[in-house]
Amino acid sequence: MTLPEERIAPTPDPVEVLTRLPLFKDLPREAVQAFLGLARWEEHPAGASLAEEGTPCTDLWLIVKGRVAGTLGDGHSMLLVMDAREGELLGTVGLYRKNATHPIRLTLVEPCTLIRFDTDTVIRLSSMGNPVGNAIEDSAIQALTRRVRGCNDAISEALRPTGGFSRAFQKLRGLLGG
Repeated sequence: MTLPEERIAPTPDPVEVLTRLPLFKDLPREAVQAFLGLARWEEHPAGASLAEEGTPCTDLWLIVKGRVAGTLGDGHSMLLVMDAREGELLGTVGLYRKNATHPIRLTLVEPCTLIRFDTDTVIRLSSMGNPVGNAIEDSAIQALTRRVRGCNDAISEALRPTGGFSRAFQKLRGLLGG
């Protein structure tokens, strides 16, 4: 008896995958290829934690595939303050504050493919005028702006006298499938 031939899907070209994302779509292929030599591809299951509140913020992650929730909590209740998806950067606060710590917990809502790179690499690339470093820094500024607004909105909602904190917790529980 012979076993059926196992079919292995071709591994996609990482440069091609990245240049489909808004962050890299207008960048020279060679610059993206060189950047990949400084980064790590990672696969994580749903429910995994990338970072906890207060841990050092020395890495950035680019979501290639999947979804990540950012939460604030006190151990009893949690507040959803960020819902990040494909093409978004995580850990951006580390670019702008020396010895920064994560202001929120980052939890994978679904299995994720991420690219991980350290903040010092991005700062160095950007200071050299590298197009990838500049694109990441520009994207990080936009992401930080959106997240500060989102966090402020979530906190304002939670502080409303209509029980918003428990409503936010229920929304997060639904988002995480719990």
